Amino acid sequence: MLRMQHYYYLFTLLGVITLFGCGSDMDCENLSEAAFRSVEIYDLGLGPDGPVPGHWTIYFEDGHYTWNYTDVVNTGNFICSDGEILRVTKTGLESTGTFDSTTGILVWQGREYQVIDSIEQFKYRQ
Repeated sequence: MLRMQHYYYLFTLLGVITLFGCGSDMDCENLSEAAFRSVEIYDLGLGPDGPVPGHWTIYFEDGHYTWNYTDVVNTGNFICSDGEILRVTKTGLESTGTFDSTTGILVWQGREYQVIDSIEQFKYRQ
């Protein structure tokens, strides 16, 4: 039974990749090796004097994402089609956000992010 579930998820994922494609349009192509920071300032976690404000960040590379929010680092796989980003989860695919390469705005989990000028800015913060 467990093996059949694995096959089901694999075939579902392959079907979605075939249906949507991967990076076939300009918005999705621009997500490759792209880094973003939140437009708004949010809590990054607790410091010695209480909540520490700052920008949340997200980085995309080779079908993987790394999302830093509050004091949490969340990583996973994603698929993009026509600017819509689908996150791969244990139960299938979840619509997570959109990206508009014209404005450079990523909407992820309902929050807006803007492109970081340098990908290295993001990598060195890890």
